[in-house]
Amino acid sequence: MSGRRPNGLRVLLVEDQLLVARDIEAMLLELGCLVVGPVGRLSQALPLAMTEPLDAAILDVNLDDDSAAPVAAELARRRVPFVLVTGYIRPALSPIFADRVIVEKPFTGKDIETAIWAMCS
Repeated sequence: MSGRRPNGLRVLLVEDQLLVARDIEAMLLELGCLVVGPVGRLSQALPLAMTEPLDAAILDVNLDDDSAAPVAAELARRRVPFVLVTGYIRPALSPIFADRVIVEKPFTGKDIETAIWAMCS
């Protein structure tokens, strides 16, 4: 995806808080991205991560009582870049998330835009 612009990117959005998901979705749409989802459960996200053609993803680390780690592992296996949205500090995260860009809650539209651009470069 190196050198691509956000316009037209297919971005999987995994976030279990509906209002947060809608905010991120609006931000992605404003950037010209095509949003896959949003979905808020591991059972919904994992099949999309496995089968959808994706350019990038935004993952909430915790989905209700589940971890997004299986989704992250699948995306990593497919070499789909992703960023994390979380309120947790890095040392508290699973090692699978260790080298990923983190957008901390609460965030701004600029934070999401910066994360998307980082995945494009």
